[in-house]
Amino acid sequence: MLSLLLALIPALCTPAEAARVKELGYLYGTDDAKLQGVGLVVGLNGTGDSPRNIGMTEQLVRELQSMGIAIGVDDIQSKNVALVLVQAEMPVDARPNTNLDVRVSAMGDAKSLSNGSLMDTRLYAANREAGVFAIASGPLSTGSVSADSGKGDSSVKNHPTVASAPGAAQVIQAHPLARDYFDTEQVEFILDQPDFTTMQRLTDTVNAYFGPGVAWPRDSRSLVLQVPESHKQSFVLFMAEFEQLEVGVDSVARVVINERTGTVVVGGDVHIQPVAIAHGNLLIEIDAQTEVAEGPEITVGEAPTPVVVTNSTISVSEEGGELSVVSGGTIEDLVDALNAMGMKPRDLVSILQAIDAAGALEGELVIQ
Repeated sequence: MLSLLLALIPALCTPAEAARVKELGYLYGTDDAKLQGVGLVVGLNGTGDSPRNIGMTEQLVRELQSMGIAIGVDDIQSKNVALVLVQAEMPVDARPNTNLDVRVSAMGDAKSLSNGSLMDTRLYAANREAGVFAIASGPLSTGSVSADSGKGDSSVKNHPTVASAPGAAQVIQAHPLARDYFDTEQVEFILDQPDFTTMQRLTDTVNAYFGPGVAWPRDSRSLVLQVPESHKQSFVLFMAEFEQLEVGVDSVARVVINERTGTVVVGGDVHIQPVAIAHGNLLIEIDAQTEVAEGPEITVGEAPTPVVVTNSTISVSEEGGELSVVSGGTIEDLVDALNAMGMKPRDLVSILQAIDAAGALEGELVIQ
């Protein structure tokens, strides 16, 4: 029902909401390092790779030969071993002996990794020449259940060929971008969502709090921060205060539509230009009137300025009729109208696409 959609739609036509800086971005150079390696899972109860998976067989032989065991490819006939891809993310402040969670995915034709144990697996960054950053090993958890009657019937719950192993990887080499911030004089803050308006508000807020010249923007995404004299050799304190500052976030007027599920999410200050809509046997008109609100005025500079509000009205008729040009309103008005009629979400999807095609949608339409 459309009423469910309304719960996903933030208040439209409202001032920019304030958010803490720590929710808006991150320091440049503090990204997690993505690690991965190829390993073996042993101890599987006949659910591992079949002997025809030559990749698993060769990897297992190499591992056994490195342990001094004389064995060849033709000697391996077990289905209790699986070739897997092991992945982990290493924070920039990770030091040797730090434990990392890993994700293990079957690479061959194994049916399940349940109850398996990961053999020592070397994890590398994108640049393998940098060496091994962590070694992963230990028991796995798939959170799945699979059963086979042996007569062709089987049942599987969840995904048994992908497993996790909390804390199974141990860091042996520090993050390649790790740095000592004790004597840091300058850093760069990166916005997750680039926006010139938000960047200017952030710059003004920082300089108002710490003093002029502490922050200056490179562009809509990057803000350079000069550690103030009052916080020299106190970088942690500087960042703690910086992260707690509140900034009004400006957002793009955008409507996101997922046609597969019929989900519609409206964000920002999305409006509809003057339009009348006929859909099936329905005629929907949205009328918005701009008026001066009663009550105290606000002052801008030395001149008092009246408070202006927009009052919207809707009308819905079930019989077709002549279309007439009406004043524009908001998508919230349109949703209210359709919700009152018990329309389905997919009808709203079609209507929004038509409004955008007519050039009457004041916002970006994103179709997933």
